[in-house]
Parts: sequence; structure tokens; C-alpha cells
Amino acid sequence: MGRMALACVLTSAGAGITGAFFLWALEEVTGWHRAQGWLLGALPALGVAGAWLYRVANPAAAHGTALLVEGSSAPGRPVPFVMAPLILVTTLLTHLGGGSAGREGTALQLGGGIAAGVMRWLRLPPGAAGWLLPAGMASGFAAVFGTPWAAGLFAWEVTRGRGMAMEAARPGVAAACMACAWAGHGVAMACGAEHVGLDGGLARGLPSWGGLGASAACGLAMGMVARVFVRGVGWARASFGRLPSWWMAPALGGLCVGGAAWATGERGYLGLGMVPMDAGDPSIAGCFRGETVEWWAWASKLGFTVVTLGSGFRGGEVTPLFFVGATAGHALGTALGTSPALVAAAGMTSLFASASRAPWACAVMGWELFGWGALPCVVVACAAGFGSGPCAGLYPVAPGKGQAGCGEGDEGAGS
Repeated sequence: MGRMALACVLTSAGAGITGAFFLWALEEVTGWHRAQGWLLGALPALGVAGAWLYRVANPAAAHGTALLVEGSSAPGRPVPFVMAPLILVTTLLTHLGGGSAGREGTALQLGGGIAAGVMRWLRLPPGAAGWLLPAGMASGFAAVFGTPWAAGLFAWEVTRGRGMAMEAARPGVAAACMACAWAGHGVAMACGAEHVGLDGGLARGLPSWGGLGASAACGLAMGMVARVFVRGVGWARASFGRLPSWWMAPALGGLCVGGAAWATGERGYLGLGMVPMDAGDPSIAGCFRGETVEWWAWASKLGFTVVTLGSGFRGGEVTPLFFVGATAGHALGTALGTSPALVAAAGMTSLFASASRAPWACAVMGWELFGWGALPCVVVACAAGFGSGPCAGLYPVAPGKGQAGCGEGDEGAGS
């Protein structure tokens, strides 16, 4: 019991410290890219450099979040500690060049890689992976996103439904995820981590029936968008994977992303998209601050992200999905004559719920980000998105553990 508690403490502390450093470094490299436009031309070379790092350090770590989910359910498959520094460095390379990627994959792999290293250092039995890897994922997620309740529930919900239902259903596993999430969040905040505020004055009272209806419609639409995204990333990876040499995929993908941004003169769909890349560009924060957002912004961001992730660049899917969901919800709310910010909150959370197949965690995240006033709309949207979304989503389902009604061709697309 003592070693288990020590493992949680060390994992949470490591995830919190590295999460805070990652947020600071991400802001720095994004600032460099914003100030130095020529870095967009370096995106192909930066992608090749990231792919080369995985080849020389540990090719198995390239399986990313999928390896963590599988390692949680099959302790015999080890997770390398080097996953943590690799994903940190390669994500920063992606954002330095302006690749359209996120930070969720980085957060999960930072926490999971540190948990794997702690397991080996303390010589814990292989079975400990069933609770420590999800706990590490929760601590990394909480440190980077600042939503500890959702982080603990997310790690438990994602791994529980994918091959380890009996193990993860135990209260001890859920408790470890929640405790490590709060500890990782606390350490990150103590280290100076800052998170972009998104609450744009959403109503604190009960929403109108019109708001609930618009949120339900938005959730159904986001389920369809999630299907397009998951299958689009899968198709892009298969297409780029047919190239004869390992370096060609990131090189060509970087050229496509950079060429599209250069040809359109638009940098708003590069990088995270939490705040505008240039003045007047669409962003997640802009959807909650009363700024004008073009109705097609969600489709443009989706296309940039599919090419970036499909060609092998590292990062995550969730923050770009937040952008897609928020801008699509903003456009739908405007068209329906209801609160654009409220429907943007519904779209942002429901698209993540649909793509990740973790609706409860996403509903809780909506409460943490937007408050009680938005919760009814967020819950309705997440339920609708989960029902209309892809079966497998971003994360792999272990053989024989798929959800009812899922087709065999519906594969996960998580990095």
C-alpha cells in the first residue's frame, strides 16, 4: 500500500511539473511562430525531425495514447518512459511550425509515460498498470486543461470501456484517477500554470427551451462531424502511410498545411486556436467574447487538422476539436437566433464527447469550464453527440470489447 501511494504521489508531481512547463513552452513556441512567419516554411523539416526522434529513441512510443489504453488493459505490453519526453518535444516542434494540433495527446502521454517510469523505478507488479496508467493519464490531463473532475472521470471512462471493464470498475481505480487528477492539477497551478478563461457570461439560471433544443440539434450535428473527423484522420494516415519512405509523410503533410495557409493568406487555422493567431482570426475564446466568427471556420480547421495529424505530426486532437465544435456551435446558435456562446459551449463539449466516447467526462468538463448555467445544455448536447457519433472514436477498443452496434470498420483514430 505504501508503494502504491508513493507511486501516485510521484506520478502526480511529475505530471504537474511537466504539464506546467509544457503550457509555458507551448505559449513560447506559439509566440515565436506568430512573430516569425518564415517558420511556417520550416514545418515539413520540423515534422521530419519529430518522426526521426521516434525512430531513433523508441518506435513503440509512436503508438501514443493507444499504447496507454492498451497497456492499461494488457499489463504484459510495457509502456516506455521515453514516451513522455518524446511527446513533449515533438508537440512543441509541431506548434513551432504552425501545425494544426492540440495538447490532449501530449497531456495523456506525459502522465502515462511518467506513470510507466514510476512503475519500473518502484518495481511494482505488472498488474499495477491497470490503475496507475489511467491515474497518470488523469494527472496529465488535469495539469494541462485545468479541469480535475473531468480529467479523473475521463481517464477512468476511456479505459473502463476498452478491455478492462472488471478492473477499472473497481472503486479504487476511479479513486486513484480522481486523486491523481486533483494532485496533478494542484502541482501545475503551484508551478504557475495558466488556463484561458472561456466563460463569456453564460446565463446562470435555467436555459430556455430554445437553448435546449438548439443544443440537442448541435449535439446531433457534432456526432456527424466526429464521424467525418475520425474517418478522415484514418484515411489520411492510410494514404500518407503508402509513401515509400518514412520521412515523406510529415514532409508532404507539412507542405500541404503550409501551402494552404500561404495560398489563402490565413493563419487562423494553424496551431491550437485557443486565442487568435493574428488580430481578427477566429478562435475558441472568440466564440465566447462576442467576436465575429465566419460560419465556415469549423470546416477549415477540421481540414487543417486532418492533414496535420494524418501525416504524422504530434500533438492531440481535442483542442482542434474544441475549435471545430465551438465555431460550428456559434454559427448554429446565430442562425437559430439563440445564444451563440451557449450553443458554442454545447458544440465544443459534445464534439469531444462524440469523438472520445466519454460523454460523462465531457459533460463534467462543460460544468467546470462554463458553470452550472450551461450544464443542462451541455448534458443534452453530449448525450445527442454520443448517440450519433462514431462507435470506436479516437481511442482503440480491445478485441472482443467493442460497443454494441459498432461496425468492424469503425476504427479509433487516436494518436
